[in-house]
Amino acid sequence: MQDPKTRKFWETNHGSPASITGSTSAITCLRRGVPIFAVIANYVTQQLFISCSAGNYVVDLPERFSDITLAYAQKNGRRLYFRGIDATNKDAQRRFVTFMGDPIKKKGYRENFNDSQLMTDEERERYLHYALPGGPSRALYLSDLQPEETPIGFVLANGEKIGEWVHWLPFVMFAKKIDDDSKPALQLFEICQDRPWAKEGILMSTPPSYSIFRPVDSAGKQVMINVSRFVDFPNPSMIRSTLLITPLGNGWASRIVNQYGYRSLNLHSF
Repeated sequence: MQDPKTRKFWETNHGSPASITGSTSAITCLRRGVPIFAVIANYVTQQLFISCSAGNYVVDLPERFSDITLAYAQKNGRRLYFRGIDATNKDAQRRFVTFMGDPIKKKGYRENFNDSQLMTDEERERYLHYALPGGPSRALYLSDLQPEETPIGFVLANGEKIGEWVHWLPFVMFAKKIDDDSKPALQLFEICQDRPWAKEGILMSTPPSYSIFRPVDSAGKQVMINVSRFVDFPNPSMIRSTLLITPLGNGWASRIVNQYGYRSLNLHSF
């Protein structure tokens, strides 16, 4: 992995930039249903991505892993910021990244996307930036790691397992705009369908009554992850959902989710 040729090989065969597309492992902490932090290790670029209330950071892995602390990342890394979206660039607002899978070996994903009614078949083929992305690092397509000349309008968890998208949640909570460090940068929506698809007996797009996102208040303005629901599943790692993350101010995305009544998820914090 440390061979300098590896990164070039990876980007040629699996997409660029490798800081986003590279093979990763991730861990996320939930405390009483509230996302506290996420840490993502990128094997290809030898980088660590950290999201917590102190901010979002990327730092090169040191030779001694015991040296890694939050203070080390803040001192030796750099802040990650998330760009807004050009309100006049309709193509940029629609350009997206999600997992479509092989239509033969990985059935259900294309069907789930189509039934989400986000766009037509022609629009899907036109605006799909990459169809085989990894899960944990997908939210980074909305950060300043993504080349500015090809901005991404939204990323989608396409009925995928919780281990693919739970790591996005701290980034949603703690993401800051590149031009205003005091304002949130991202918004999160949960997509549901009248007749959702299922894989291994698990719904891919859940209505609110089946969702693991539970309202905190009677008005339903804030949600947390209902961890107690995990015991209802023989294998909680099989929990699935269809989630959309987009930069704040993406007018196209806002119109689509409002048109179909998809739920805005404002994550609760302590």
